[in-house]
Amino acid sequence: MDHTKAINRYRNLLVVCILLILALSLALFESKSEQATSEHQHDDVSPTTPAKQTDSLFRVGDQRYSFEMLDHDFQSPLYQIRKLSFEQQMLVLEQAIVETYIANQILANGNKKAVMAELFPNLSVSEPEIVEYYQQNQNAQTPPFETLKPQLAEYLLALKRESSKKELLTRLLVSGKVQVLLESPSQPTPVQ
Repeated sequence: MDHTKAINRYRNLLVVCILLILALSLALFESKSEQATSEHQHDDVSPTTPAKQTDSLFRVGDQRYSFEMLDHDFQSPLYQIRKLSFEQQMLVLEQAIVETYIANQILANGNKKAVMAELFPNLSVSEPEIVEYYQQNQNAQTPPFETLKPQLAEYLLALKRESSKKELLTRLLVSGKVQVLLESPSQPTPVQ
């Protein structure tokens, strides 16, 4: 009997997932259709304008349904999907911001080496750092230090470079030189 309940729960979950996928697909289709229609009707609307939470997700008959109109049981998983997507987009945007800023600085200055030295001063790995990392991470199968030294140096340098890029991003955001324009998704609100 428990096995049957588990199968039924799995089936129900699968149906809900399929419905969510269909709703999201339909929402994407509707969004693209509405965007194409509005671009032809309104020349003053930018095609890069992000979709708002209040946009229609699907239509049943003549009635359009937005995120806010959905039952909480549907809002919550959609919000979680949007939140995960937003977090992934932010990771990509953070990298894009830093790389674009560096490229713009190199274009303005004309000297890549000088720009990199200014933005990332003292970016190097010392011999003691490499030895310490090797000693902390070695085990019985670890090859000899001299064999791994070049790879460890490059790995530690890459870690420092990523850390420096995160620090640069923070400085740029705090100073207002860059700004993230992507809006985070709204939390579900109970339908009244």
